[in-house]
Amino acid sequence: ADHIVTSTPGMRSRLLTKYGIQENKITVNTNGFDPVDFENVTPSKSKSGILNMTFCGNFYTILTPEDLFTSLLEVDVRDIMVKLNFVGNFRNNFWKLVKKYESKLAQRNIKINALPRMNYSDLINYLNTSDIMLVFLPDVKYSNAIYPTKIFDYIALKKPILAFCPQSSDLEKFIINNNLGFSAHSNDPKNGKMQIEKIIKCFRNGELNKYTADDQFLINFTRKNITKRLADVLNSVVG
Repeated sequence: ADHIVTSTPGMRSRLLTKYGIQENKITVNTNGFDPVDFENVTPSKSKSGILNMTFCGNFYTILTPEDLFTSLLEVDVRDIMVKLNFVGNFRNNFWKLVKKYESKLAQRNIKINALPRMNYSDLINYLNTSDIMLVFLPDVKYSNAIYPTKIFDYIALKKPILAFCPQSSDLEKFIINNNLGFSAHSNDPKNGKMQIEKIIKCFRNGELNKYTADDQFLINFTRKNITKRLADVLNSVVG
């Protein structure tokens, strides 16, 4: 190849190490969002006193919300309601987990709310009613070099993220280094408890908006600027 484009720093590092490619031959260009999709959406927060956490997308055998459920069971949150919203077309493994944890969570004033897949504009407006956006990555080979595409919708909405992901992964670094929310380690309920307790404290004090992207940061991830960076790579190769 004359040049390689990849979507995360971790994948770039892996290619450099494995194949001994020159550093100037690999460019990181992430996914992003189209500002037009968010023109009529303004940041909002729950007015009902309910802490809404929302996930959109799909689950499968090794990607589940179990880390969230087990972490919440470590936290005593009976004095407020936590509502876990899941939007998507879910398989049997998700419903089995819901059945396993639903009554235990209900005893702690935590409700699971599952909704079917929505069209994109309706989904964006629904996500906008939430306080925390959820994302999950299993602690398996190569998952430490993944940016789930949904995080770019989350940051465009200026919503704080709670990620359950491998420690020191690209996703954790992206969230923590840019002050975009909270990162809990996969398969570690005690660490998840600590992050959720931080979220609850911020929610009670009206401080969750401290963990949101500003306009200067967001401009780096508009599809216009992402395409411009790709065009620059192509021009450098063929010029």
